[in-house]
Amino acid sequence: MTFYDRLRGWWTDHREVARERAAALEAKARDALSLGEAQRLAAEAETLRALADGSARRKGIVPLLRN
Repeated sequence: MTFYDRLRGWWTDHREVARERAAALEAKARDALSLGEAQRLAAEAETLRALADGSARRKGIVPLLRN
């Protein structure tokens, strides 16, 4: 396995994790108690989804990934 293959595999996994995190954040946004928190979570989910879809690079979005 070449370095390129490992890098491509890592990036594919990274994109899948970003999709899962975005779905979790969207669920949290629906259950949020305040409008401000719901908007913040939805914006973060949108950024992660853009990262997973690859459009973030074209738009110049730098995602803020949470631990």
